[in-house]
Amino acid sequence: MITGAHFIVCDGGQFVLWSCRTEVFAHIRKEFELSEDAETVLVEMAPPDGDLTRDPDTWECRIMRQSPLPGWYDRAAIETKCRKALGEWYATKIILEGEREIAGEDEACAFGSARVKVRGSAWVGAFDNAYVEAYDSASVEAFDKVKVVAKGAVEVIACDTVKVRACDNATVRAYEAASVEAYDMTKVEAWDRVSVYATEMASVWAQDAVFAYVGGSAEVYACQMVRVKAHGESRVEAGDSTNVEANDTAHVWAADSALVQVRDKATVEARDEVTVIAYRSLEPSILKSPKAVLVDRSGDVPVCHTGEEVK
Repeated sequence: MITGAHFIVCDGGQFVLWSCRTEVFAHIRKEFELSEDAETVLVEMAPPDGDLTRDPDTWECRIMRQSPLPGWYDRAAIETKCRKALGEWYATKIILEGEREIAGEDEACAFGSARVKVRGSAWVGAFDNAYVEAYDSASVEAFDKVKVVAKGAVEVIACDTVKVRACDNATVRAYEAASVEAYDMTKVEAWDRVSVYATEMASVWAQDAVFAYVGGSAEVYACQMVRVKAHGESRVEAGDSTNVEANDTAHVWAADSALVQVRDKATVEARDEVTVIAYRSLEPSILKSPKAVLVDRSGDVPVCHTGEEVK
């Protein structure tokens, strides 16, 4: 996460070094092949309230504590040089509008209505209404109302009301009210009020009030108040108070107090205090616990079975 600009002043105060790839002093030093005994001054410049969209002229300058300071140290002169460098740093790493492509190992933050394409192993932090397309092995952290399209071995961390469309080998970690569409071999970890639409060979780990729609041969592990609609050949492991609707040839393994509704040729294994509502005939042997319940609604009159009957 970018929180501000980091500069290394060296060569008697003549040069100010910064990196497109990192804000870690040790990594900047390595990138420019500075020796450990080189005389340097480390400088951090950041907005006083953490808002990276603020005018960089208002950012505060902080000389990092180090001992001893070089003999050529002059705070005023160093701050002047760093403020000049900050303008170039800001234009490179802070994207407020328009279109931009971030590639290689570079990093940036996108705000407002910015549209960004991320390639290689680049990293982008996205905020507000920004739109990000990520490819290859890029990493994206998205907040607010950002929209992310992820392809390849991309890693996305999504919070708030972010919308993510992920395919190929992408990995998505979604929180709060984020919305995720997952295809191919995408992996999704979802918490809170996230909505997930997963198909093909996607895998989903869902917790809290997540809603997941899965199809193809997608796999879901769900616990705590999760709602799952399963279609195709998808596989669902449901725990706690998860609610699962299983269709087609979906298979559900349910435990705790999960509720499962079964249609078509879907199959279920029920444990603990699971309740199964079947709209086709199922054998009571699916009940693997004395407290599990099967309500068979395949006929004109519903029939109730309990795990006590299966011994």
